[in-house]
This record gives sequence, structure tokens and C-alpha cells, in this order.
Amino acid sequence: MVFPFHVRFGPFAISPVELFAVAGIVLAGLLARRKMSPQPTPGGIIDLILAAIVGGAIGARLFHFVPRYLRGLETLGHLFSDWSQGSGFVGGLLGGTAAVLWVARLKKLAPLNVADTVGLHIPLGFASGKFGCFLAGCCYGPRRDGFPGMTFAPGSLVYETQLQAHEIPHGALRSLPVQPTQLYELGLGLLLFLALRMIYRRSRRPGETYLSYVLGYAIWRFVIEFFRSDPGRRNFGSATLTDSQCAAIVLGALAGSGLAYLRSRKAEGEPPPAPK
Repeated sequence: MVFPFHVRFGPFAISPVELFAVAGIVLAGLLARRKMSPQPTPGGIIDLILAAIVGGAIGARLFHFVPRYLRGLETLGHLFSDWSQGSGFVGGLLGGTAAVLWVARLKKLAPLNVADTVGLHIPLGFASGKFGCFLAGCCYGPRRDGFPGMTFAPGSLVYETQLQAHEIPHGALRSLPVQPTQLYELGLGLLLFLALRMIYRRSRRPGETYLSYVLGYAIWRFVIEFFRSDPGRRNFGSATLTDSQCAAIVLGALAGSGLAYLRSRKAEGEPPPAPK
């Protein structure tokens, strides 16, 4: 049921995580194209998808590397020597968004329209990526005997982590059961997509759908971090909060402030206030 694999190409690697993350970005881009105005050409949407993949990969790598570098756990040379050692979705979201908006401007597309249509479909790409995490056995939760605990195959992150911690013997057929938080996040992606569809249909303020996505994701990420046990989630200036939770607080505050600002402005097509 779980298929961990890791194919290396120099400093890069392909695993279920990368494979399904890229597939999710392509799916989100193709679905978003139908709602963009003006609709980009086939070549234009390919450029946007490539921007999301490249910008997202760079942002995800930096989000993982920079905190470790600041703590003295990595040297600057490791930033480019091995990109397969870690990444972070928050950095991928920021890097991918910046790259997509930059390409949208070059293609003379309305940036906020692109942001809204892409933001609407990001949860589907996120859900696809989390399915890849499930297949790879990463992003998992704490030990859980009985339902809904699940075991993972040799080669998965949870198996290798438990093996190194001497929680399972060499040659064990499966890992000890853990909470499959990857599937919880997959479900969140689908639910968030449905909620954003309603916002997208009703909104007359460009940027509202994208900021609603960021706010919803930030809240979820802050909460789900309390239920994850995979290694590498360090605390940055806090005894209890992880790096991702600190980033989620900042993202949520910025998105909430942006939504409040948009709500304070007149919506598109809204009649001017009546004279007093």
C-alpha cells in the first residue's frame, strides 16, 4: 500500500513527494487556466506552471535550509550540494507565488486574477502532494496503536526513523503504527478547495480568494503541527512552536490584514455610497 522510492540525479532526487507535488502543480495550473481572464495561451500556462515548479522548489529548499544554517547545522555549500535533504511547503508557497506573479506580469495577465484562480486550485495540488507524502511515509504523526494508526514499509521515512531510534529491529517488515496525518492534510486540501469555490464565486474583490486560501492554510498548519512527529521540525525562538508554526502565524497575520484591507474598499461593481 505504501511505495517508498528515491531515485537520485546528482544533488536532486525523485520520490513520491516530488512526483505527486509536481503532478499537483500541473493539475492546479491546467484547472486554473480556464478561469483566468484573459485566458493565457497553452504556452503561457506552461510558463506559469514551470514558474510555480521552479519558484516553489527554490522557496521550499530555502525554507528548510535557512533556519538550519542560522543554527549552525548546515554550511552554505550544502544549499546547492543536496536538494533532496529537505523542503518546506510554506517556502514553496511563497516562492511559487512570487514566480507565478512575476511571469503573469511578463505575460500581461492581471496578477490578482491569476493569484485568485491559482489560489483556488492550490489546495488540489496540496492534496496531491500529501498523497505523495503518504506513499513516502513522511509528514507522519505520533505513535497510534489501533485505528487510525498505520504502518509503513521499509524505505519510508517513518520506518527509517524508527529503525535509527532502535524502536524496531533490523529486518522488520513494517514500521510501528503512527497517525497518518498526511491523509488528514489531504482531506483538508479537498475541503479547503470546496470552501474557496464558494468564496471565488461570490467575491468581487481581486485577491480575496488567494488571501482566504493563505489564511485557511496558515490556521491549519499551525494546528496540524501539534500532531506531527516526523524529524526535522525544529523550534525557532520558542520552546513549544515549530518553525512552520512561527511562519504560519506571520502568514495568517498578513493574510488577515490583507483581507481586512480589501473588505474596507469598495467591491467591483458596487454602487457608490448614497449622498447624505
